[in-house]
Amino acid sequence: MDRIATTFSISFIIPVLNGEKYMAGCLEYIRREMVPGDEIIVVDNGSTDNTTAIIAGYPEVKLLTHPKATIAAVRNYGAKIAGGNLLAFIDCDCL
Repeated sequence: MDRIATTFSISFIIPVLNGEKYMAGCLEYIRREMVPGDEIIVVDNGSTDNTTAIIAGYPEVKLLTHPKATIAAVRNYGAKIAGGNLLAFIDCDCL
């Protein structure tokens, strides 16, 4: 990703529930697009599969837990702690 002036940072917020099939691919893709100052925040909605174990392999990712909430509440929970100037909401099955 080329940015003319890095005067902003992006917080990538990913809500997830049992996303082990897609999580690593999503994180890898975002990592390739990031620049210094960007962050990845994953908000787990109570996964019972290996989603959180996969995320643990990415120490730069902030993992939050907000179980049994609506998707809007999960996204908003991540947005509350986001430090970026821009918020990018991405589902774990997206690249």
